[in-house]
Amino acid sequence: MPTNKFKLTTASVKKRCAPPGPDDVTASGAPVRRKFYWDTELKGFGLIVQRTGTCTWVLQKDLNGKSKRVKIGRMPAWTPDAARKRAMELTVEMDKGGDPNERARQEKARGTTLNEAIEWHQTAMGAKRCAERSIENICLECERHLSDWLNRPLASITRNECARRHEKVMGNGRYAANRALQVFRAVYNTALRRLEELPPCPTVGGTFNKTSRRREPITWTALPEWANAVQAVPNPIRRDLQLFLLFTGLRSTDARTTRWEDVNLGDEPKVIHGVEVPPGCIRRPRPKGGEDRAFTAPVAAVVLDILRRRGDENGLIYPDDKGWVFPSKNIKGQVSYVAQAREQRYDGMGKKVAPLPTPHRLRDTFASAAHEARVHPMDLKILMNHRLAGGDDVTEGYIR
Repeated sequence: MPTNKFKLTTASVKKRCAPPGPDDVTASGAPVRRKFYWDTELKGFGLIVQRTGTCTWVLQKDLNGKSKRVKIGRMPAWTPDAARKRAMELTVEMDKGGDPNERARQEKARGTTLNEAIEWHQTAMGAKRCAERSIENICLECERHLSDWLNRPLASITRNECARRHEKVMGNGRYAANRALQVFRAVYNTALRRLEELPPCPTVGGTFNKTSRRREPITWTALPEWANAVQAVPNPIRRDLQLFLLFTGLRSTDARTTRWEDVNLGDEPKVIHGVEVPPGCIRRPRPKGGEDRAFTAPVAAVVLDILRRRGDENGLIYPDDKGWVFPSKNIKGQVSYVAQAREQRYDGMGKKVAPLPTPHRLRDTFASAAHEARVHPMDLKILMNHRLAGGDDVTEGYIR
């Protein structure tokens, strides 16, 4: 009867180390998936042969009262002599109390790059059903301000480097500098939850700028001038988008990505994304914060007029608007939604100028008007999809 213990050499491995055959079964009748062959010259040194023919060198040895198996490498990359030499080195390490598997795990953890951590973080955000735009922004933010760190191991990024990067990005503004480190910190902490071998997050080396939420509504006296500037926008779709933003108070992404299926222009309730939506209301299924923050809100008569106008006129520009209320063409020439709500032009010197306020200034104006009209604060939070006091989310509410 053949034995599975003999001196492992190139010749003996080739002659005697066969993979499990179709007749090789366990005591319970299950097929044997791998066979072990052990060396008679060095205790614990062996070769595992899989049913597929894959051969892996290993060292099996007791460490602190427990049997440990350490992978050395595969044939033919590792010859019997090279594998035996490595097994002897590992034997010495384990005799001194070292754990090669733990060491390898720590080395792998400390070699995890920022790019790998970004993928983990985006996966985690997807599991939390965060908005797609928020997930995409993680990668965009890192590419914009941390591109030279993407292929670096996380553990190699120091506190001083974080502080210096914050100072460098300050050239793009206080908010941009904070945002760069905040995104890095979020990504790093996701990796830290997986890899306890990582050092603490190095963003503690930077000092975040003190910031406050900008609230700059358009003043009532300036609104006529704004309206004239909007009417001067040559594209009727973009012109209506500006009005839609002002009269709904929606965030830019929520407004730009509105689809006809999200709108109830009829006289009867309509089921939208599994939720009954009353007439004259819109449904935002994936606002900021993801599906858990989905909300329904009524719109003013002027907004319904804008929607009907777009329904009548979109076809004059795009025979098929692909279901978008505010269609445009992307860089691939495909019909999609308007990619950027902010109106920008170039002056005679080739410099960008903004003839109109940002979408968030329009949101501020909507909030200001609602406040002066004495809309109840709770109703306004629902209308604007704001977080309620105490951390609760506005989700399924709408105002009748």
